[in-house]
Amino acid sequence: MPVFYDVLKKVRAWNGFVLALDLKSVNPVKAARLVLEQDMAGSVYFFISRPKAVAMAKQIKSLDTDLMISIDLLNCWQIMEVPEFVIKALDADAVFASEWFFPRHEFSETSQANAQVQVYL
Repeated sequence: MPVFYDVLKKVRAWNGFVLALDLKSVNPVKAARLVLEQDMAGSVYFFISRPKAVAMAKQIKSLDTDLMISIDLLNCWQIMEVPEFVIKALDADAVFASEWFFPRHEFSETSQANAQVQVYL
């Protein structure tokens, strides 16, 4: 099993490849610092799998605003204006959810907030 540093080196060698990193119980600051040391802020998304994990999102962004985070909106997609609020409040670069949680309306809020939509299948 490769260590995180080795994975980052491998991903860096694949031009255009983006890594989705779900931290689970890993220290977000340590992981973010490794990403910054490898000059990969634009190649790694830190998935924040709980919308209430505000502290984790803020820790990552406080190190460098170029670090990218993606927030799992779970069923909050269903509530108008929540996606845009989450993106702006946490300076999120993307939001994601499983396809069955997607809104019945378009993703206009997300695109207006200049964030990506990521699908978790």
